[in-house]
Amino acid sequence: MGRFSLLRKSTLNAMLRDVGQLLVKRRWRLKHRQLRRCDASKRTEALLASAGNLPDAAQVAVRMIAMDFVCVEALRVDTVIGAYPWERELRQPLLLSLRLGFDNRAVTALSTAIDYASVVQTLREHVAARTDQLLETLAESCCTLLAERFRPRSIELRIDKPMAAAALGCASVGISVHRTYA
Repeated sequence: MGRFSLLRKSTLNAMLRDVGQLLVKRRWRLKHRQLRRCDASKRTEALLASAGNLPDAAQVAVRMIAMDFVCVEALRVDTVIGAYPWERELRQPLLLSLRLGFDNRAVTALSTAIDYASVVQTLREHVAARTDQLLETLAESCCTLLAERFRPRSIELRIDKPMAAAALGCASVGISVHRTYA
C-alpha cells in the first residue's frame, strides 16, 4: 500500500488506549473499562464526541485518529526555480507529493469531497507560473493556495528537485512542510 498505508488496528488501539488513559487521569467522564470492551470504531466515536472537553494536546491526538487523506505522489511540473543565474534561464522538473487531511465521513458526493483531479490541476498551474528562487517560498505559496481553495485540516507537502539531486549524486533533495489548520 506504500508509505501512506492505513494505521494497523493494533496501532490504533494503542493510540486510543493512551488517550483513554489521559482522560481517566484528568477525570473526564469516560468509562475506561467500557471503552476497552468496544471495538476500535466505537472507541473512536466516543473519543471524538468528548474531544471538546479535552486539553489541547489530547484534542490533536483524537483528531489525528479521525484523519483521512487525499494523496498525490510524484506530480511532475516544469518551472523556473533556483537561486543561481544558470537556473533562472531554464525550466527544470520538480516532483510534488502531498497529503491533504480531511474527514471523509462527511463526504456524500464529489461536491463535498476534495477532488484530487482539481488538486493536481491547481498545483500544476500554480507551480508552472511561479519563478521562485527557493523551494521554501514555493512550498509556502502552494500550502497557502491549497488551504484557501480546498480547506483541508492538514497539508503535508514534499517538493523534490531531481536535477539538483542528480548533480549532487544523491537520490533526492527537496523540502518537506507540514501545516495544520483548525
